[in-house]
Amino acid sequence: MYNTNFPQGKDTVRYIQNILKSRKDIRYLFNSIADFYETVNKILSLGLDGRWRDKVSSFAEGVTLDIACGTGEMTYRISCNSKVNYVIGLDVSDKMIRWGLKNKNFCSRFNFVVGAGEFLPFKDNTFDSVSVAFGIRNFEDRASALQEIKRVLKNNGYFLILDTFRPKSKTLTILYKVYLYAIPHITKFLVGRFEEYLYMSKSILNYMTTDEFAEFLSKNDFFVEKISDMTFGIVSFVLARNRK
Repeated sequence: MYNTNFPQGKDTVRYIQNILKSRKDIRYLFNSIADFYETVNKILSLGLDGRWRDKVSSFAEGVTLDIACGTGEMTYRISCNSKVNYVIGLDVSDKMIRWGLKNKNFCSRFNFVVGAGEFLPFKDNTFDSVSVAFGIRNFEDRASALQEIKRVLKNNGYFLILDTFRPKSKTLTILYKVYLYAIPHITKFLVGRFEEYLYMSKSILNYMTTDEFAEFLSKNDFFVEKISDMTFGIVSFVLARNRK
């Protein structure tokens, strides 16, 4: 059963076409940077991204879905969690997935699926936990994606979110703007890519704060158990549970 919370009538076709166009653009963007994506992430985060992902992945359990998995960095860490029996990574970028399969040694049973968060090809109540690391802001329709996550997640199942949210303080906002302005220039120097990382930098400052995101989750019947800022608030971990 798939999400049917779409516009009705002739608007349905237009809605789906817009989603698919956006997915195609995002897929092209991430396919184009797949070969050096992880290396650049480690450089830009000063090697801290692994620690962030380790903390979040420790909350996964049972059968877990990792959405917007990219090269499988989070998927891999989840697979090595002793509480996890099986993990599926899902991403729009087939090249990212292929890179992960070639370069990582997964611990538990795993699989990958090419797909988008707005259209999850899984049955209702399939997963004990769902994770999304640095991916929700790239969804074309976040509300529909959240309803899809809710649909495939079991009652009281964990929803694990790791992301860079818009800062709440003016001081941190200024520092963010300076850093985010620098990112595409750094990546242009490192790997010759500017536009791709300019998009990702802009997406952060156009995103929600953690308070706004918590409210967004609550409106979609998720109970927020914990919000944890890491590394001086550079990134945040949001732990929520599904309420059927």
